[in-house]
Amino acid sequence: MTPELTALTLAALLQAVQFILFAIPANLELTPTYTTSPRDLPPSRPLTKTTARLQRALNNHFESLILFTIAVLVVTLGNQSTATTQTAAYTYLAARLAYLPAYAFGWAENMVQAAIKSVPLGQSAGQRILARLTHDIPAAVDQASNLMDSERQAFSPMLAILSAQHETQYSRLFRS
Repeated sequence: MTPELTALTLAALLQAVQFILFAIPANLELTPTYTTSPRDLPPSRPLTKTTARLQRALNNHFESLILFTIAVLVVTLGNQSTATTQTAAYTYLAARLAYLPAYAFGWAENMVQAAIKSVPLGQSAGQRILARLTHDIPAAVDQASNLMDSERQAFSPMLAILSAQHETQYSRLFRS
């Protein structure tokens, strides 16, 4: 088996895991009566936010997995496996595995950049903050993934106050 086919097989296994992670809560929320039906009508109630996110992640992987499968088949059937195609195949797999931690890092980076623009904080200090946060992100992702929807919150009153005062501040957060 070529390395590209190995990466494709592992990506398919990852897709199966993602399907199970979505299917279990979806069946609990919508009931097997609905999920095993032809689904000609929309469900009587929507999925929770977490289950809907799992569905979007599953669909996103399906979309990219189709293109990845085509690429792997062309390389394999054309007997064109090279170090470049092998690296690309494993890069795809690594990117799929890093999906949630990367999303969390993007959020953290956005918050740090907003802080740099809001308070007297330089780029170097912001980079040091991000470097320290990268060690905490995997644990934060695990913790957030295990929270029930009722346990999640986004309470940041000071952000609202600072946003309201931005027109009178010495420097503006976003400039056009």
